[in-house]
Amino acid sequence: MGFNNFYTIISDFDLFIRLSQKWKFIYVEEKLAFFRIHNENFTLLNSEMEINELEKWIYEAQNKTNEILDPYLHYVVHRLNFLKTKKYINDGNLVKAIKNIILLPIGFNKVRLMLRILLPKSVVKKVQFYQ
Repeated sequence: MGFNNFYTIISDFDLFIRLSQKWKFIYVEEKLAFFRIHNENFTLLNSEMEINELEKWIYEAQNKTNEILDPYLHYVVHRLNFLKTKKYINDGNLVKAIKNIILLPIGFNKVRLMLRILLPKSVVKKVQFYQ
């Protein structure tokens, strides 16, 4: 069991899901690693690829019966909808963005997306810089 070579961006996610179906994980509260987000981040520059990979992953997961994964699959679907909505906003397709925002559950991501639509782009860029 290793990384699935089909995935470029979500390969670690896929691996952890497959590992968790065979073995129990424990939660370690100590910070073990850090990652840096910047304007040249591969994932940020390839959002379309991430969306496509998640769509394929969800399609495959929905076509397999898995009692461990099934109760949590909707979280991955919400993540996909969040990424799609963010892309719609960045592309200027506000009608599709608003339709997707309605589908998202009430929470932090929904508020983030609504603010991204309502606030001027200069404010959004400054807020992103300080995250």
